Amino acid sequence: MPSEPQPIKGFLRNTHFARLLKTAREQAELVDTVKGLLPPPLDAHCLAAARNGDALTLFADSSAWASRIRYLSRNIKQKLRNEGILIKEIRIRVLLENRGSPSVRPAPAGGRLPPGTAALLESLAQGMVDPEQRAILLRISKNARRDP
Repeated sequence: MPSEPQPIKGFLRNTHFARLLKTAREQAELVDTVKGLLPPPLDAHCLAAARNGDALTLFADSSAWASRIRYLSRNIKQKLRNEGILIKEIRIRVLLENRGSPSVRPAPAGGRLPPGTAALLESLAQGMVDPEQRAILLRISKNARRDP
């Protein structure tokens, strides 16, 4: 391992990295071209494009926008052909952002429970057979009703 830092230009000359960089630039140009063919607001929902031979895959940010892009795919293919880009097949995929688990919501600001939750907890407590569980739910309900 070298004891001194190596110049970045040596890393940039690496053939694997150079090929990766070239592919990234080509895909960025391709998605810009495709976005230019889409009407607003559809262009903002086309997130990425990847070409594999004569197949083009477009990525939308939701299934609703994907279906709208899919509806225009024949038109997109023709416009790309007019620009000298020959595509036989266009696939549309949904690219979901990683927003964490959909079942986990952030806690309310200030640690307060939403309105109505205290009443719901109290109602649930009344139906509990186990006195310990009933006491826990009543205590949480009481604390939820307190003003900060």
